[in-house]
Amino acid sequence: PSVARPSSVVATAAAAAAAQRQAQQLKDFAPISEAIRGAEGLPDWVRKMLVDSLSSCLGVPRSDRHAYLEEVVDMVGELLDGLESRAQDRAHSAEAVLSEAAADHGEACAARDAALAKVEAHSKDVAGCRAALHGPGGAVERRRATEKRLELREEEQRRGEEQIAAQASLKKSVVEALAEDGELARLVAESEASRRRASQAGEGATAASEAAAEAPAESAASECADWAGGEAARRRRSAAEMATLARACGVDDSLVCAIPGAFAKPAGALSAFDIVVLQQLTRGLEAHARSLDERLAEAEPTRRALEAGVASERGPRAEAEVAEGFANAKLTEAEEAQRAAENAVKGCVQAVAKASARVDAQRAEFAVAEAALASLRAGPLDAFGKFR
Repeated sequence: PSVARPSSVVATAAAAAAAQRQAQQLKDFAPISEAIRGAEGLPDWVRKMLVDSLSSCLGVPRSDRHAYLEEVVDMVGELLDGLESRAQDRAHSAEAVLSEAAADHGEACAARDAALAKVEAHSKDVAGCRAALHGPGGAVERRRATEKRLELREEEQRRGEEQIAAQASLKKSVVEALAEDGELARLVAESEASRRRASQAGEGATAASEAAAEAPAESAASECADWAGGEAARRRRSAAEMATLARACGVDDSLVCAIPGAFAKPAGALSAFDIVVLQQLTRGLEAHARSLDERLAEAEPTRRALEAGVASERGPRAEAEVAEGFANAKLTEAEEAQRAAENAVKGCVQAVAKASARVDAQRAEFAVAEAALASLRAGPLDAFGKFR
């Protein structure tokens, strides 16, 4: 026969089972409760009422619920649907912003690549301009070549002009030496006058000749006495200058060596040899003067040719300087363009970094929005679906 359990035991078991069911319901409804408590736009009393009603509403099978309880369940369902809709909107919005950020990032990368291509192109331009300016056969080398040719022409002109000037100076010295009031002309004239006087004296009577001979001797003695003064020193200087001039004019050395002896005596004391020396010296200087005239006349076309040669090189030198300036300006322009392109690259790199940071931030925000939507669906919505 069956043994009846005491009523107290039955009551205790029932209470324990009820407590266990209530604990399980609290656990099952916890995601829904948390969602209700976190819902925005609801008064606190409404949140509390809905949370407190979960067990009495969802804990009752749908077939046994009162219409009032069903309304409460519908209110919870609408609340959760609203939460899901807002979570979806947030995820869609985050995804749209992420797509926009990714597009901006792509545009920034394209702009950076284009700027890098410009830098490369400008670098090639700069290299070409530098080669055109400083490279082999470049503007600088051409300008230096024209300057070198001009310097050579100017040096030729300078040497030619120096030669012409030297010949002209020598001609002037010869002319001055042969002048009627010059030392040589005066000395020759005095010596010839002395010879004429001696010849005239030799044609008279013997007695008269002896008397005349004694007179010139006294005169020569008087002249020699005067010669011992400053005149002798001046003549020595003139003799040295005349010897230098004679050598410069190509007079024979034997004649040049005789010049100091002829100049060292008074006119009345000159010998026949001294007079011949002075005459030969005069003829030699006159001949060289004529030769210098011919050389100077022949040098004039050469001088004009040298001037024309210098002028012919000045034009190319000026053109080369203009070309160098143009090449230098092109190089400066190319370098400025390269610097501008490099600065543009820096700006593009910064834009790419900024766009990348925005993409990362939006990707993180989208991930958070998706995770929140997934968590809402896997938690409160799933739980509500089971008990609804």
